Amino acid sequence: MYLKITSMEGYIHYKFILGEKDMNKRIITTLLVGCMIAGSFSFAAENTPIPVATGATVEVQNDEVNKIALESENEVKTEDESVVTEDVENENPVDQSVDSVVATEGEVTVTPAETVAEEATTVSGAVTETIPEVVVEEPQIVYNEDGYELIEKFDNARPEGLVEDLQYTGYQNMKDYIVVLRTAVNVRKLPTTSAPVIAQRKLYQRADLLEIVRGQYFTKSNSDLWYKVTWQEKGKTVVGYVYSKIVVKREYKFQKMYDQVNYLKDIVDNNSTAYINNYKNWSGRPPKWYGKEEDGYGVLRDQSAPGYFDLNDKANFRYLMDGYLVSILGEVDGMYKVASPNIEGVVFVPKKYVQIKNSINNLEKVIVVDRKEQNEGVFQFIDGKWHMVSFNLSTTGAPKSKHKMPTDLGYFMAMEKKPKFLYLDDETKKIDGYAPYAIRFNGGAYTHGVPVVYIKITEEEIVQPEILDEEGNVIQEKIVNEKIIGFEDPGKREYLSTIGTTPRSHKCVRNYTSHAKFMYEWIEIGKSAIIVIE
Repeated sequence: MYLKITSMEGYIHYKFILGEKDMNKRIITTLLVGCMIAGSFSFAAENTPIPVATGATVEVQNDEVNKIALESENEVKTEDESVVTEDVENENPVDQSVDSVVATEGEVTVTPAETVAEEATTVSGAVTETIPEVVVEEPQIVYNEDGYELIEKFDNARPEGLVEDLQYTGYQNMKDYIVVLRTAVNVRKLPTTSAPVIAQRKLYQRADLLEIVRGQYFTKSNSDLWYKVTWQEKGKTVVGYVYSKIVVKREYKFQKMYDQVNYLKDIVDNNSTAYINNYKNWSGRPPKWYGKEEDGYGVLRDQSAPGYFDLNDKANFRYLMDGYLVSILGEVDGMYKVASPNIEGVVFVPKKYVQIKNSINNLEKVIVVDRKEQNEGVFQFIDGKWHMVSFNLSTTGAPKSKHKMPTDLGYFMAMEKKPKFLYLDDETKKIDGYAPYAIRFNGGAYTHGVPVVYIKITEEEIVQPEILDEEGNVIQEKIVNEKIIGFEDPGKREYLSTIGTTPRSHKCVRNYTSHAKFMYEWIEIGKSAIIVIE
């Protein structure tokens, strides 16, 4: 029985070629080259040979096609009937040029390609077309200057159309970098543990990423990828390799940031823009969502506004966060009909929750915070183009817990700025310190500098005096209470080692204080927005 694969107007062609396995064992492999002009094919069995694209003909007189490969391992004849073997002892397969192969049961015979490749052949009334042989090129392996296979080289590129015009340059990294989130890691001269250690990077330290290469393989982590990194240390440039699985790769997603600011500018500049305003629930707590404090989208009731999908169904609504940018589409029954880049569709929001004062007419300044990468970019629209005026590390809100919560994703109004805002102690709920150069954008969430803990001035307040017996022995010790009578400001702090590492704030976006100061002085209320992405 023969195997024939046909399409509406042609054949699927097989070609058998000789290959290698484990560098010392000759096997027969098959390469399938398909031609399906009309879009359907069928398998048919009849006593007819199958034309091969390179000009050879394959005859299969067996019910199992795989049997050819198994039996042909033992007997391979060339055109002059000599047996082709491989030098197993020296692991050096015998050279052979194969133009085409004619296969019969248990045998593969090499014949010149020209004998069948000259023209189309009529077989059982069907005509097959000669199809050019498909040549699959082996991928080119590129090596870096140290002789290791180069997987990726980082070029520190910026998006086309974005102007880099840095007005703040502190704590700069390249676009791609690594962060150490363990006690310490070794940096080696080459990507192998046999190479000498040239330096260490310790917890929370970073290094710019130059390349990814293939180096020593580790079974446990199933990877052979290493990072070539660099940094400045004591005025000198250090370059070395660190294993990829023991550090965290980060990047400034400039293209995504650029796309986001363009997207938001198009919305704001072409609509009547406002924002949700319910800081500390000053506009009133919205109704519960089916008796719950959180809606089906994960938005909390606290400091939000209700957005009704249908004015005739007040039970069907969702929450819109304080600070959400919205576009006003109309007014009806004491409500604004609004759309927002933060939600799908349109909703109706009671007017008391929508702030038009200081709303944005033309978007000129945007801070884009990336909570996944723990960094940010700062953009200004100048003369018809977006300029990136700074980019830096940042720290966002920690996963939800008793006292902390993540920084919310979305498009927000830069609503107000304060030279400092006071924060409370988690347990006592009393003032604990302040954060300088604060810009509020969502509820109690600000961008700000490194937090400062006040030095507390206290005095003892006697609750129970000491009691002595007749002989002067203490029978009841004095009970005192420490009373805070004032605070002392120890001064601003510039640096915090955890910035740009892992989410850990209460909800705010922490910055190095000098960068927070730059943004505080640069931003303009009524012209600015804050976008949080990941």
